Amino acid sequence: MPYALPVPGTADRGESVATQEELTSVLDAVRDAVPTLRRNGVEAEDRRMIPDENIALLEKAGVFRAAVPRAHGGLDLDVAQQARIIAEVSRGCPSTGWLTMVWLTSTWAASLYPDRAQREVFEGGSTRVSIVFAPTGTLTPTDGGYRLDGTWRFNSGVRGAGWDLLAAMVEHPDGTSEELVALVPTSELSLADDWHVSAGAGTGSSTATATGVLVPAHRVVPLEEAMVSATGNRANTGATGRNYGLLGYIMSSVA
Repeated sequence: MPYALPVPGTADRGESVATQEELTSVLDAVRDAVPTLRRNGVEAEDRRMIPDENIALLEKAGVFRAAVPRAHGGLDLDVAQQARIIAEVSRGCPSTGWLTMVWLTSTWAASLYPDRAQREVFEGGSTRVSIVFAPTGTLTPTDGGYRLDGTWRFNSGVRGAGWDLLAAMVEHPDGTSEELVALVPTSELSLADDWHVSAGAGTGSSTATATGVLVPAHRVVPLEEAMVSATGNRANTGATGRNYGLLGYIMSSVA
């Protein structure tokens, strides 16, 4: 039976939708930060990652609560609201705007994980999550979860994130393979200083490597299920606006 793929923004999200006052507050704070973001542009290019000051300003503005579910202290903004914030950040610094897009999109993706994983990731109501869809790693089943090994290039924002979503392949006993996505603390990864480019240098898109990282089962989901929001063991389905899947979210974000 094929999965349904509702259009983002069409669900009745009720109280999960951020109020206009909350959105305005975030946008106003970001606008106030734009001159500083713009002034820090050269530093971002030189250090090949946006300055800590940029992250602190956006944190204070509430940007990193935008995609966090309300149940965990976030604003739970919809896609259109998030896009307005990303556009405003990008007026000050394109690299910071790119990373804001990555962190918000990936944070939203983390909300498709079981409730137990969400509690771990969203503790405090503000978080930054990076992601790599290319399955350049392997997951080996072990007691209570998986062992993750692999290397993921072009991992935008991993240096400023607390968590990373990494696609990897697992081989099942019947010989078939499946692409899964593991949710891993960045503290358990090795990050290479290999981001040397002529454009987008400030995005810090370094290579991340996992060597025998143990990932509990509740922090691993099939990519196919995440793409259409068919993941289970979570409360935020249906009318919360998270029933349209990662595919619909990405399509709306780039439309």
